[in-house]
Amino acid sequence: MRIRSFLQSFQSGAITADGIFLAEKDGQILGTLYSQLRPDGSVLLFPPVISDSGLTAVSTAQLFAAFENYCRKHSVIAATALADDNQIFDEETFQTLGKFKFLSEMVCLASTAAAESIVSRSLEFVPMSEVAVLPFERMCGVVSKTYENTKDFPQLMTAMPIEGILRTYQGAAFLPELWFFIQQDGQDIGVLLVTDSRDGQMELTYMGLVPAVRRKGLSKEIVQFAQRLTFQRNGLFLTTSVDERNTAALKTYLTCGFKAWDRKRVFVRLFE
Repeated sequence: MRIRSFLQSFQSGAITADGIFLAEKDGQILGTLYSQLRPDGSVLLFPPVISDSGLTAVSTAQLFAAFENYCRKHSVIAATALADDNQIFDEETFQTLGKFKFLSEMVCLASTAAAESIVSRSLEFVPMSEVAVLPFERMCGVVSKTYENTKDFPQLMTAMPIEGILRTYQGAAFLPELWFFIQQDGQDIGVLLVTDSRDGQMELTYMGLVPAVRRKGLSKEIVQFAQRLTFQRNGLFLTTSVDERNTAALKTYLTCGFKAWDRKRVFVRLFE
């Protein structure tokens, strides 16, 4: 599925092949690195795949050196890599030669759509599509405040430019009516970003509250709003992901009926 998705994106021009690196010998591919440059100035790297014949330490180092040159060329801020919880690869080499560090585990969760849930009387959800004056700039400002003391991969998120992160979140399935300013008493106190892939699955891409209104039970209301929205749009599932260290958010999702279905190890390399 990953290969098919990549080929479709490549053929449509959505991604280019300049982030793919091959180690060859006598016409035989011994190893590959596949990376994607993202709008936020980061690179997503898939863990290296090595053939049975393997690579020498020198050629493996050359493969990672080519990747580093690519990142330097494009002024990359950070590179991240996700590995399935049961995926086997040479993690020691990945960290020593690739200079990646293990950051945390990402928990992937899903819930069925909810037809009924508590309707919040204290919160107002204002779609970005209904904001006439500089909606994207306003969204950047609110998201920046929600990142204060964030528990979701703080070492990575605080290093990235907010505008770039939102451009990455938008992707190909962006619908401004599914990006919400969360208001209380007429003031922006947070955001909810939802993605509809139109295949029965919707994603709670990001939600965040400013520090002053946290720990007041509002997160549960926001999640339930997203579940109800999924039902209204005929979605079957609502998915999301969270840093396992963010125990408060994880508890909220589980309380709202989400179940963990996968875990991914997150590695990061920051470029100076």
